[in-house]
Amino acid sequence: MKKNDLQAIAFPCFGTRISPRFDYAQSILIVTVRGGEIVERQDLATGYSRPLEKIHELIRLGVKTIACGGIDRLSLHYCRKQHLRVYAWLTGEVEDILADMLRAGTSVSRPSSKKVCRPVGPKNKLKPCRASNT
Repeated sequence: MKKNDLQAIAFPCFGTRISPRFDYAQSILIVTVRGGEIVERQDLATGYSRPLEKIHELIRLGVKTIACGGIDRLSLHYCRKQHLRVYAWLTGEVEDILADMLRAGTSVSRPSSKKVCRPVGPKNKLKPCRASNT
């Protein structure tokens, strides 16, 4: 991604924390970033939407990246087919994870038993879930 490109990142939330599961998120925070700076924040109330309905709405809003807790295989596979990048098994406060992502070099809090979203490379950048790589 070029430095001045806009990028929309979705954070499924449960209160102020990353929702433990994508499908149970009470709301989704959509953060638009340009050059490492936040240019817009939008709260999306998801209510009782089904996971695929949530994904369709995120796509409609221009989201290209989802940072979430657990996500079912069907939703993850569908995200991959739609060319969405998914960082899964994240835990903690949304604002902390957002700050880590903006710093683009720090790891995020996640269960140590999960290996699908780990810092890699010379600058310790986050790697998306293997299932979401196309």
